Amino acid sequence: MKNILLLSIFILTGFTVSAQETSQQQDRPDTLYYPAIAQEFSSTLQGILMAELKKGGTLGAVSVCSDTALKLTGEIGNKYGVKIKRISDKNRNAKNAPANEKEVMILQVLLEEHSLLSAEEKDEDAIKALNIKKEKIKTPGLFFTPMKTAGACIQCHGNEDQIAPATLQKINELYPHDKARGYKAGDFRGAIVIEKK
Repeated sequence: MKNILLLSIFILTGFTVSAQETSQQQDRPDTLYYPAIAQEFSSTLQGILMAELKKGGTLGAVSVCSDTALKLTGEIGNKYGVKIKRISDKNRNAKNAPANEKEVMILQVLLEEHSLLSAEEKDEDAIKALNIKKEKIKTPGLFFTPMKTAGACIQCHGNEDQIAPATLQKINELYPHDKARGYKAGDFRGAIVIEKK
């Protein structure tokens, strides 16, 4: 009987500690949770964009990217105590340009990875070398993942003849130095970078 009581106390204590650890991990995520945070950001932004496309067409979607996307990075980042940033060397918003050498390297590595993995024949040696490069730029508290161009994105990020004239005019007004055009579905478009604050 004494053994059963001790075993019950041990099991209950283990569940309590496990529940406390889970709660603490949700309150203070580490890099293991960063992919889920990136997914939450991406799916939330995509949901807002798709709703605006249905409601106001591409003209309305431009305002989501110009106003909502940056606010969303801040809101979700604050929710988890991290900094979220979208970066691209072909950025539309100047705030999404790579801000330092590490961000430039992240874009280069992810673009190279996209090219290698998209090739019909996989170059295993090149993939191994790329993984070594990726490990060199990883630091504690840093996570990055590629952004790819979805089919719906072509309406604003494709060639100029694929963008509605009113939408193109609005893009030109909001972003006179826009570089985020000429994409095809599936193209590498940039990265989502998450860091500890």
